Amino acid sequence: MLTALNNSDLQQITINYTDKTVHLDPGCSFDVTWSCGGGQFSTSLNKSQQQNPPDSIPKPNYKILTKNELTTKLEAAIMPKSYIKYIENEGENKTNEIEYDLDREDLEWLKLINLKRKEKGYNFIDDIVLEKAINLLEKESYFQYVKTGQTNASTLPLTDEDAPCCICNDAEDSNANQIIFCDMCNVAVHQECYGVPYIPEGQWLCRKCQLSPSVVVKCVLCPFTTGAFKQTADGRWVHVICAIWINEVHFANTVFLEPVEGVDFALKRRKKLTCIVCRNRMGACLQCSHRSCARSFHVTCAFYAHVRMELKEMRTKKNPDTIAVNRFVYCHQHSHNGPNTEETVAAWKREIQGKISQARKRLHVEAKKQNMSAPIPVIPHNKIAQLADNLSIEHFSDITAYWALKRQSRSGVPLIRRLQ
Repeated sequence: MLTALNNSDLQQITINYTDKTVHLDPGCSFDVTWSCGGGQFSTSLNKSQQQNPPDSIPKPNYKILTKNELTTKLEAAIMPKSYIKYIENEGENKTNEIEYDLDREDLEWLKLINLKRKEKGYNFIDDIVLEKAINLLEKESYFQYVKTGQTNASTLPLTDEDAPCCICNDAEDSNANQIIFCDMCNVAVHQECYGVPYIPEGQWLCRKCQLSPSVVVKCVLCPFTTGAFKQTADGRWVHVICAIWINEVHFANTVFLEPVEGVDFALKRRKKLTCIVCRNRMGACLQCSHRSCARSFHVTCAFYAHVRMELKEMRTKKNPDTIAVNRFVYCHQHSHNGPNTEETVAAWKREIQGKISQARKRLHVEAKKQNMSAPIPVIPHNKIAQLADNLSIEHFSDITAYWALKRQSRSGVPLIRRLQ
C-alpha cells in the first residue's frame, strides 16, 4: 500500500497494490511514503518529472543485402558438426490412451463370443473392455520387441529399401517416379508401373491389401499368388506384369492402370499352351519370340526363370509420330546365339536343362514362401495374466486368440497405426 500526501492541501491518497492506474494532479508535487518489510522508503514526484515524455522508441537498423552479398554470407556460414533433432517420445504420453477403434468385424465377433461365454457361465465382455484389451495387447507386443532390442522382423515382413520394382525389375527411381512399398505386404512398385500418380500421406496399401487383406488372391493368368495385383471389372485378379506382357490384355485407364480388360480373350486364345517351367496348363502363357520355336511359359515363370525379356520402341508406319512398344521374350535356348565352338551341342542342351531345373527350384521355394503363414506376435504369459487381472476378464484367452488371428490376417501388421 502506498500513501501519497499533497503538500498544499495535505490530502492523503491511498494506492493499493492491485491498482493499475492512479490519477494525480500534475500541477502539484507529492511526498510518497511506503513501507516494505522492516523499513520505510520515501520519494517525491514534482511537476517537471511528471511532465517529461517517455523515452523515445528505438528505431531498427537494417541493411538490404544484394544478391552477391547474400551468396557470400551463405557460403561463409559454418554449420555445426552435430545434427540436433528433437523426437517427441509419444510412448510416454500414449501408454494409457486408447488408440484402437473397434471395427464392424470386432463387433460381430463380440456378439458371437458373448453367446458362447453366456453358455459357459463367463462374464460378459462389452465393447469398451474389448477396445481396452486389444489396445493393451498391441502396445505390450510392441514393447516386447523394443525391450529385447529386436525390430519388426519378428512380427512383420521385412522391407528391403533397395528392392527393385516387382513389375519392371528396375531398382532406379526418381522424384517423379519413386519406388513405393505397400505397408501391409511390402510389395515394391514404381509409381508409373502401378498407376499411382500421387503418393498419399501416411499409409499406402496396394489394391490387393485394400480389398482382400486376409484372403489369398490368385492371378487368372498365372499360378502365382504374390506380387502386384489389379482387378478386372468383374472382380478377378491379374498381375500387372502379366497384363503388360500379354498382348490381348490391356488397362482401361492408362493413368491408374485399372480395371484390366481383355482377360477372357487371352484365356480363350492361349488355353492350349503349357508352361515349360511349372508344367501347368492354366492361365495364359507367352510363346518364345523366335520364329521356329513353340515353347511357352507364364509371364511370372519366365521372370523367375531369368529368360531374356526385351522391350523395343518402334515408330508406326501409318503415323510416324506414334511410337509402338513391342515386347519380345525368348526361351533359354534362343536367349543366346547357340553353343560356342569349344562346347558340343549336347553340353549346351544340358546347360539349358540345368537352367530350367534351377528355375523350377526357385518356383518351389517361392511357393513355400507363399504358403507360410504370417508370424503371430508373442507376449509372455505373466503379462497376459496381468492384463486379464487389470481388466477383470475371465478366460482372457478368447480375446488373445482373436487378436492373434486378426494380426495374422493382416500379415502381422499392427492394428494401431502409430505402431506400424
